[in-house]
Amino acid sequence: MGIFDFIQSMFSDETAKGRLDEADADDWDPQKEDSAQPYGDARISVTGKMQISGIGTVVTARITEGTLRKGSLLRFEDGETAEIETIELHHSEVREAEEGKVVGLKLSGIDASRLSEGDEATTETE
Repeated sequence: MGIFDFIQSMFSDETAKGRLDEADADDWDPQKEDSAQPYGDARISVTGKMQISGIGTVVTARITEGTLRKGSLLRFEDGETAEIETIELHHSEVREAEEGKVVGLKLSGIDASRLSEGDEATTETE
């Protein structure tokens, strides 16, 4: 079960389920392997967070700038850092996701209790 499937299974109302996919379901191209945008200096805005037993810290976030890659280090506004272990887009694990997408992220190195909706983070320049 992927991150989105797990989160959606926790909600019973269809409105809450739809929020995870509403932003970019129509413009996603599953054949697109690599992004045309340069790597580095991506920015995200946290839209939801949870600590899942046996999985760890999971956040949903909108990529507001750049391209996000698996393995990137995120630096939050308060100086906390976390590594992106998994990126999920439309119920599938991907290596990267670009600006405008709403993604599920499994993070290591940070506890969900340290995060809040609206927190922003940037990737370290490669």
